[in-house]
Amino acid sequence: MKKIIVFLLLCNLFVPAYAQLKNISGAVKRIRAGHLLPRPSVSRWSRQANLALERKLYQTPRAVASTPISSSLKKGHKMRSAFQVQYTDGPAQETASAFAINLNGKIWGITAGHVMRNISAKPHMKVETTPGVFSIAPIKKFFIGNPRGMDIALFEIPSTELAHLTILQPAKRSPLVGETISVSGFSQKQAWSLSGEKVLFSTPLKLFIQKTFEQDLRGFCGSPIVTAEGRVSAVYSGFADIPILRQFDWFNDLPWDTREAMSSLHYAIPIEVLELMAKGIEQNGSLLKNGTMMKVFHHPVALLHPNEYIMSVEQFRNGEKIGKIHKNPFINPEKLEQFFELEENDVLRVYVNRPQTVEVRTAYVGYDINVSTGEVTELSEKELFPFSNLF
Repeated sequence: MKKIIVFLLLCNLFVPAYAQLKNISGAVKRIRAGHLLPRPSVSRWSRQANLALERKLYQTPRAVASTPISSSLKKGHKMRSAFQVQYTDGPAQETASAFAINLNGKIWGITAGHVMRNISAKPHMKVETTPGVFSIAPIKKFFIGNPRGMDIALFEIPSTELAHLTILQPAKRSPLVGETISVSGFSQKQAWSLSGEKVLFSTPLKLFIQKTFEQDLRGFCGSPIVTAEGRVSAVYSGFADIPILRQFDWFNDLPWDTREAMSSLHYAIPIEVLELMAKGIEQNGSLLKNGTMMKVFHHPVALLHPNEYIMSVEQFRNGEKIGKIHKNPFINPEKLEQFFELEENDVLRVYVNRPQTVEVRTAYVGYDINVSTGEVTELSEKELFPFSNLF
């Protein structure tokens, strides 16, 4: 009898301890698998991400070269691929840059998404056939990514114009942070080149390149960024000067000397975005099926399609909103947690703008993500209604 009593006492002492250890070991496994994030790690990762971003963006950029392209170079390989696009077939039209590239075995014309949106009513391409002689042909089929997200347009080049172009090939990857790039296109209808500019920061959808001296680059958007081997690694899509940057809260919160050092940032779209869009079009005939997976601490959230963009990300703790990032061009869809000091079980709410089409009736979609468990809940129309009235 005494042995039985001792046995029961031991069970009473050690079974709960064993159960607790078992639960702890399960939590450890979930942490290692990325399913549960302890409080210290979350905030530490966020701080490191912010510090790394500041170091990359706000270093003093070195001088870069910006030169007109001579007529002899204009006939060379890189500029034979670049040409101009414009609205209608009028000879005095304002133009932007474009180029031809082989993506997955099909020849596409490429320019910036905002360029094609501006000329989409009557888009034309302008190609120099012989020195001083141009051919202007209509563009009949095109696909436009969102200018605030994937700022790229793909279009079909008329067969009559292919003979006048050199088709470029894609590079194996986009430029890495710290690498220098060169780009050739047309600035105010004149062949122009930039070289020696350094990549400061990157996301899967956009590259941020160091500033150069103030130069009117109207028409340069849509130019190919090429490797030393002449392969396309990205597409130039514009720049942000001080008046534009002042529209962003994150910029106005920076120290004064830091803001002045960032007088201009150039934007570029990585080659992977072109390949993603081309693949989606070839498989589905539209931009609505393929996209980049948004993530919070590696937890998948939802696909961000080429014609959508992230409007804002909000932070909630115990049901109360305590932080927000709005219209920030540095939001990385694969690291939505990047600009927040997070604690366990905080919730991030991401709002996505989506253009209304026959297939897509709502202008916005939103998701709540628990940063610890990765649980994703799509917001209801009622929850989205106050948001849609704000924008």
